[in-house]
Amino acid sequence: MNFQDSGNTFRDKQRSRTRTKYRGETSEIIYEMDLYNLLNIQLFLIIPFVCYVLFFRKNNGRNIYTNRDLFYPIKYYLSRSRVKDIQESRKKKREKFGFEYEPDLKKFSSEQCSYYQSFHGCDQKGNSINLKFTVRPSKIAEVILFLRLSNGRTFTIPGSQRVYLASVKEHQWRINGLIIESLEPYIRLRIVYNGLLQDISCTNYQKIEHVQFNFIFNSCSRPQFYPEDIDTDLLTESLATSAWKDATWKHFLQKQSRGYDQFGALLGFVKADSITEELVLNLPACRSKYHGKDDRYVVERGINIFLAEKNGVLINLNLKLFHSEQLILNYGHVIHKDNRTVPITSQDLRIEHVGKNKSIPDLFVVHVNTKTDEYSCVFNLNKSLMYSANLTNNFELLSVESQCNVNISRGKALIDFWYYNERIFDVPKLPPLLHEKKIEPLPATLVVNIKDDEAKIVDLTGGKGTSLALLASLNSTEFTIPDGIILTVNAFKQHISNCIDIVNAIKNVEDIFCGKIDGDREEKCKEAVHVLQNEPISPELTDVILTELGKIKQYLNSDDIKSISWAVRSSAIGEDSEELSAAGQNETILGCRSDKEIISAVATCWASLYTYQSVQYRWQHGLPIQTDMAVVVQRMVPSDAAGVLFTWHPSTSNPSQMVITSNYGLGESVVSGNAEPDTFILNRTYDGQICLLDESIGSKSKVLKLTEDGVKEIGADEFLIVGYEDNWSITKEQATKLGKVGLDLEKAFGGPRDIEWAFYKNKLYLLQSRPITTLHTWSEFELTHEFDYPTLTENNILTIANVGEVYPVAVTALGEIISKVIDRGLQLRICGYVNPFTQNSNVTSHHRLLLDVVLTIHKNAKKEIEMPSKILDLAIFGHVVINEHINQIVLDRLGPSKKMEDVKELLRMLSYSWNSKKLVKKAEKLANTLDYCIDDGDEPRTVLQKIKAKLNTLEILCYYHGIITSASVFWQIISMNILIGKAKELKEEYYTDFASILLSCDDVVSAEVPVYLEKIAKNIKEKGLADDFNQVDPINGTEWLSVNCPEAYKIFQEFLEKHGHRAIGEFEISTETWGLNPSKVIPMIQANTIHMNHVTKDSKTIDDILNGLVSPITSGKRRALKYIISKLKTVVGLREQTKSHCIFGIHKTRLAFRKLAKLMVQHGLLPSEDLIFHLTHHELAEVIEKRNPLLLIKATQRQRLYPKWSNLKFPELVYGLPQPLKDMELPIELQEGSKCVGTPASMGNVQSRACVITTLDEIGQLQKGDILITYSTDIGWSPYFPMLSGVVTELGGLISHGAVVAREYGLPCIVGVKNVTKIFKTGDIVYLSGKTGELGKVE
Repeated sequence: MNFQDSGNTFRDKQRSRTRTKYRGETSEIIYEMDLYNLLNIQLFLIIPFVCYVLFFRKNNGRNIYTNRDLFYPIKYYLSRSRVKDIQESRKKKREKFGFEYEPDLKKFSSEQCSYYQSFHGCDQKGNSINLKFTVRPSKIAEVILFLRLSNGRTFTIPGSQRVYLASVKEHQWRINGLIIESLEPYIRLRIVYNGLLQDISCTNYQKIEHVQFNFIFNSCSRPQFYPEDIDTDLLTESLATSAWKDATWKHFLQKQSRGYDQFGALLGFVKADSITEELVLNLPACRSKYHGKDDRYVVERGINIFLAEKNGVLINLNLKLFHSEQLILNYGHVIHKDNRTVPITSQDLRIEHVGKNKSIPDLFVVHVNTKTDEYSCVFNLNKSLMYSANLTNNFELLSVESQCNVNISRGKALIDFWYYNERIFDVPKLPPLLHEKKIEPLPATLVVNIKDDEAKIVDLTGGKGTSLALLASLNSTEFTIPDGIILTVNAFKQHISNCIDIVNAIKNVEDIFCGKIDGDREEKCKEAVHVLQNEPISPELTDVILTELGKIKQYLNSDDIKSISWAVRSSAIGEDSEELSAAGQNETILGCRSDKEIISAVATCWASLYTYQSVQYRWQHGLPIQTDMAVVVQRMVPSDAAGVLFTWHPSTSNPSQMVITSNYGLGESVVSGNAEPDTFILNRTYDGQICLLDESIGSKSKVLKLTEDGVKEIGADEFLIVGYEDNWSITKEQATKLGKVGLDLEKAFGGPRDIEWAFYKNKLYLLQSRPITTLHTWSEFELTHEFDYPTLTENNILTIANVGEVYPVAVTALGEIISKVIDRGLQLRICGYVNPFTQNSNVTSHHRLLLDVVLTIHKNAKKEIEMPSKILDLAIFGHVVINEHINQIVLDRLGPSKKMEDVKELLRMLSYSWNSKKLVKKAEKLANTLDYCIDDGDEPRTVLQKIKAKLNTLEILCYYHGIITSASVFWQIISMNILIGKAKELKEEYYTDFASILLSCDDVVSAEVPVYLEKIAKNIKEKGLADDFNQVDPINGTEWLSVNCPEAYKIFQEFLEKHGHRAIGEFEISTETWGLNPSKVIPMIQANTIHMNHVTKDSKTIDDILNGLVSPITSGKRRALKYIISKLKTVVGLREQTKSHCIFGIHKTRLAFRKLAKLMVQHGLLPSEDLIFHLTHHELAEVIEKRNPLLLIKATQRQRLYPKWSNLKFPELVYGLPQPLKDMELPIELQEGSKCVGTPASMGNVQSRACVITTLDEIGQLQKGDILITYSTDIGWSPYFPMLSGVVTELGGLISHGAVVAREYGLPCIVGVKNVTKIFKTGDIVYLSGKTGELGKVE
C-alpha cells in the first residue's frame, strides 16, 4: 500500500468535511460532525495532557521555577519550528555579511530604538567594571559606570541619578571624557575614560576626583549573535512557557534588539587623585553590543549575570520579563576552561521569583547546563556593595557584586537588576552640539563672510574658518568674534589652475616626496613657494576680496576699535580637526592695513601650504601632499592682553583644572613660545563652579603690540606705561570669566577646547577655538599590551621555551598576521578547529610570542605525573619542568585525560607518521606555488586584497609543520619510554643516551647553511685573501667578493638562492633576510676565515648508536629501538623541511608586503616603507581607504618602542598575567650636580643619548632615539620629532611648539629648564622624566 496516497486520501476527506466561507472580516465555519471526528478531538485534548504528565512534568522540588501549561507540548513543537526558521534566516545573512566589518551606528528605525555597548568584567581580587553606553535617535548619549576596586573604592557618575547624559556629534561612541574605539572588528577595542567621578564608598561627604582608566579589550571567543547563536531549545522553551493570546508570539523574536555578546579580557590601568601609583587590572569580561527597540519600551524587568570562575570559566546569562506578551526570555553563553564557547541549553532561574518589587535576595542558586557540562552556581550577594543608577520615569538599575561557588570552585559575579516603568518615559532633551557641515557638491562661492551659513562647511572653508563660523553662530553676550571673511578653497583652486607653473611645481613636490623622482625635497618646496608667492592673484578674485572687505568696513567705524588692521590666517583642509591640530604648520600674517598688503598676505598663506615643514607634516601623517586651503581675513583686535585657554590641563589631562597662559599685547608671543607668559590654573567643579587655584607670573620679556604702523615688538616695561599694575597681564576676574566661557564652549562643542582669546578695554574677544587633540593619545602601557592574549585565569601557565628560539624578536603589528597563522595551524592540529577571534596555543604578550603550557603541552594530564609528560618536557624545555603544582593546575582547568582520547591521539600520531612524507611534498608544493600575483599597475587596495586572499596558504603550511613536529615529538617519547622502561625517574645515563639518539638525526636543511659558509671561507682563504676580506665593511662585502674572489662569489650567490629566505628571527615579517640584506652574512664568512675549524660529523649506523648506549637494554628493546630510531631520523629531517617551507611561504608574504609598502609610499600613504610593519593588516586597509593620520602616529610610536620590546626577557615559565623579568640594575641614580628640573609638558620616562643643539644648523648631530636638548623649537623642527625619544627646552610653556608636538607624538617632554644647554653635552646618557620634570646624567 502506498502510505503517501493513503495520507492524501485522508486529508481530502477531512477537507470535504470542513468548509470555510469568508465574508469581509467575519468568518463562518461549518463542521460536519461524526463519531470519528468527535473521538479525534477528544484524543487531541487528552494526548498533550498524558505526554505532559509522562514526559515533561518534573517532580524535583523546584516546580516554582517551571511554567508549563497543559498545551506545552504543542506550543513547544510550533515554537521550535518558528525559532529554527528565524535562526537559519539570520545565519545566512550573517554568513553573507562576514566578520570583516562591524556594523556601527546607523539610522534609527524609530524614536524608540537605541544602540548600546556594555562591558561587565571582574577578577578574583574584587576589582570590577560595569559600563553601559547608550546612544539614542535624538543624538543623546547615556552612560552608566561603576568601577569597583579591591582597595574598597567604588567610582561612579556624580549626582543622585548616577547617569551621565550628553549630546553627541553625529552617532558615535564618544562623549566628553569617554571613548569606545574599535581597533579591529570583533577582535579588539579600546576604552578610554578621563573625567571626574564620585567615590561612593565615601559616605561622609561627596568625594569627587579626577579618574582616568585605559583598557584594551581582546576577545577570546567568537561573537555570539542573538538570536541565531542562542540555543534553539532554550529559545523554544521561552516561547512555549509564555501565555499565548494570539499569533503575535510568531513575531516576538524578530521584534527584539539584535546584536551579540562576546567574551574576552579588559587589560589596562586606573589612575585617580587618591591612587598614588597606576593600578594595573586584568578583568575577564563580557562585551555586549545591541541595537533595536529599547528595553525600556517593552521589558518590565531584567537580570544580567556575568560570572568569572577562578579557572577561566565565564558565564553570561540574560533574563527578561516582557510587559504585553507575558513572556520570559532567557539566554546566554559559557566559555569552558578549554576556551570553547557554547550556548546555555537550560537554566532553572525564573525571573518572576527573583528580585521582584526590588527585593534583592541575599543568596540564590542557578543550575546552568550546556550540551557537555553542568554548572551549579551559588550566588552570595554582597548587598553592602549594591549601588543604583536611575533616570526618573525611565528605569532603575541595581548593580551588585557577588561571591559565588561554581561546582567545587570559587568565582566572582556582577549581577544587574533592571526595573522599567511601564509606558511612562521622559525622553531627555539636550541642545544639539555645534558641528561643521559636510555637503556634496560644494558651493561654487569664492568668498564668504564668517557669519554666513556656508562658512560652516568644513571642506569649503577649512578647519580654522569653520571653527570661527561656529563660534560666531553662538551670538553670545559674553564674548565677541571679530568680523572677517574667508576665501574658500574654490579661490585657491582657481588661482592654481590659472598658472601651469604652479601646477608643475606642486606636482614636482609630490613626486619627490613619494619617491617618483630624485632630488632635494627642501629645494623643490622652495621652488613651489616662490612660484605661488609671486604669481599675481587675478583682478577678478582681487575685486571679490576687496568688495567683501568693504562691506565689513561700512559698519566697523562705530565700534570701540578706531583703527582697522587685518590678520590673514591659513585655514587648510584638516587643520584644527579632532584628529590633528596641525598648529603653526602654515602661515599667519598680522597687521595688514592696505589692500595691497592683504592681497600679498593671501598669496603668502597659499604659498605656505608647500613650505618644507608643512609638506613634511602631511607626508609624515599620510595626508595628501596636494591639498586645498582656505584663508581667513579677520579684523585684528589691538589687545591689552591675550593668550590661550585650555579647558583641560594640557599635560596632565585633568578635567578639573583649566590652564590660562597670557601676555601683554597680542597673543602671538604666547602661541609662538617666544616669551615666558603668566600662567593661571583654575579649578572647576563637576557642577561648573570656577575658582582660581594657582598663578605664576612670567617674565614677559617680549610683547607684541598692534600699532598704526603694524605689529611692533616692545619690552614689557614699555607696555606697563599704559597703566597695568603688579605686572600681571590679566586680572583674576578676567581669568575667572575666561574659565566660565571655556565651560560654555565645552558644552557647545561637546569636548575640551584650546581657545585663543584677547581682552581689549575689558571686552573679551575669541580669536580661535579648536579641539585639544592630545588628551587621548596612546600610552606606552597600551601600546605594549595592545595585542596581549586575554588572560581569563590566574591559573595560567605560559612558556618562552621553543618559541623563544624560533621567534627571538618582538612581534610587529603586521607580524601579528604571522603569529596568528602559526597559532591557527596549531589550533587545527591540537583542537581540530580554528577560533579566528583569538590565539589559543601560541599567544602574544608584550609583543613577544609564548606557548600555552596548559592548552598545548600538558593538556593530556593524568592524576599522577607519568613518564611521557616528563619526556615531553625534555623535547620542549630540554629538562623536566612538570611538577605536582603544574599538574594540579592542568587538572583543575581541564580535568584528567580520558583513555579514549589517549587512544585517539595515539592513532592520530601513527597516522601522521605514516603520511609524513606525503604532507612534506604537499607543503613543498604549496610553498613553491604560492604567488600573490601582484602586477605593476595594481593599486594599494588591490595588492592588499590579493595578499589577504592567499594568507590561508600559510595557515595550511603551519598546520603541516605542526603535524610533522608532533610526529617527531611522538617518536622521541616512544624511544625514550622504551629506553627507560619501568623506571620512575630520569637518571643521568638516560639523558646521555637520549642525546646520542638525537645526534644521529640529520637536520638536512639547517646543516647546509654552515657547510656553505665554510666552503666560501675556505675558497677565500685558499686564494690568500682572508686578511683583505676581514678588513672589508660588511656593507661592501658582496661587491668585494664579486670583484676579488668570483669563485667564492658564485658559491655565495648559490647560497643566497637556496637559503636567502632564512635569517635570525625569520618568522617575523619585518626581518631583513639574508637575501634582502646579504651584508648580514658577510661577518659570518669573515669569522669562518679566521676561526675555521673543519669538523666532520661521524656517520654512525643505528647499530653503532645502540652499542654505545650506557643504559642496559634487552634484545627486545634493541629491536624496537632500531625501528623507532629509523623513524625518528626520518621525521626529524622532514620536520626541518616543513619548517623551511613555512619560512619560504612567510618570505613570499614578506616580499608582497614590501611591494605594497613601496606602492603606498609612491601614493603618499606612508612616509617610509619600513613603517608598514608597524601597522596591522586592518589598519593598513583603513590607511589606504581613509588616510587616517592617527594610525601613522601610532605606528611611529610602535616603531620607536619596538627595540625595547625585543629586548624583553621572560622566565622560562610564566604564571598568571605575564610579566617580563626586570633588569637586575640598581635604581637610576643621577650624577651629583647634573640634575635639572623643568615643567612636565608631556608624560613618559626615557633613558637615552642626549643631543644638545641650539640651532637647526647643527641638526646633523642628531641620531635616531636621541633626547633633544635645545633652547626652543619652532615649526622648522617638526620634521625631526619622529626621530626623537624625548624633548627638553630652556624656553617655553605648556603650549609652546615643543610641548604641543611632543604630546602629539607621545614623547616625554619638559620645558623651562634653565641653562640646560650649558649643563649637558651631546653624547651624555641622560634620564628624562616627563612625570616629575627631572633630567640628569645617569651614573
